[in-house]
Amino acid sequence: MREVGWTDAQILTATEVVGFFNYYVRMVEALGVEPEPEMERDPEVWPDP
Repeated sequence: MREVGWTDAQILTATEVVGFFNYYVRMVEALGVEPEPEMERDPEVWPDP
């Protein structure tokens, strides 16, 4: 990241965001949380890969 010009602060921020989402997704999956109906994927906007 430094090779492409990121500062230490930017690297830290990116690491924190990635770490938080990693933790959050694992916790949600472990608890079996289902998304609210309005949060379901709209295939016209976000098609399945």
